[in-house]
Amino acid sequence: MPKLCWTQTGDAIELEVLNRDVYDYFIEKLNSQSLNRYTVTNFEYASLSQELQHCFGRIQKFIRDRLCLTDFDFDLDTSDQDDLNHLHRQWVKLHQRYPNISKLTDPTLPRDIAHINELIHAIEKCTEDMDATTTNPNYTMPNHFGTSILGFDFCNVSIPYNNLGRSTWEKWQNDDRVDDSDTNNFNEIYTNLKLNVSQVKKISAPYEYQIWCDQHKMPCVGGHIPLANLDKLNDNLLQYRQLFYKNSLIENNFITLE
Repeated sequence: MPKLCWTQTGDAIELEVLNRDVYDYFIEKLNSQSLNRYTVTNFEYASLSQELQHCFGRIQKFIRDRLCLTDFDFDLDTSDQDDLNHLHRQWVKLHQRYPNISKLTDPTLPRDIAHINELIHAIEKCTEDMDATTTNPNYTMPNHFGTSILGFDFCNVSIPYNNLGRSTWEKWQNDDRVDDSDTNNFNEIYTNLKLNVSQVKKISAPYEYQIWCDQHKMPCVGGHIPLANLDKLNDNLLQYRQLFYKNSLIENNFITLE
């Protein structure tokens, strides 16, 4: 079964491929150029985790020692979504019981109590919209499949638009009504990937986009290439996020597709 793997740890997540012909072609081209080694360039888990641990530790000590409250008396593993859920629940309950808690903590620890909530959500969001790049992001492969492989669905692994020109989707968003040589609906396929560890969503072409395409005689096609979803996501969402968190802390730990 196809997999997303990490080179240093051997950790892997099985993939539910959306179009096997496209997937196999893409992987074959990557392997032929020794480009099947991805680095996520905008994954900020390490710094967010460290900041949350420090912030949590300060608030934990303050409300225990100064206020005699035990709401935060537990160990925190920021890579464990269950721990993040528990911390968020306790944070909410603390504010429900003591609506003015920030007035007690802020003079000593400015904004720390509010920052805990912000950091929890930032960590949860950091596994969405991840940009994965190869050592040669400018390498292209011909698109022999045409526009039928383009889509709108929110999936876990996709190929974003990185082409010269504008796709019909981008032209609609910018009301560029001229269908000229600059119109490029994935005439070629680049190597960059977009990764999301969140619930997938089936999305159809917006009605307004369909009307616009009809009016200007442009093809109503998607803005990216859906490639794969993480297998059994509903049962393993939290574990998959944890794999991304932990593997991001290891140097030279590349992602590959098999």
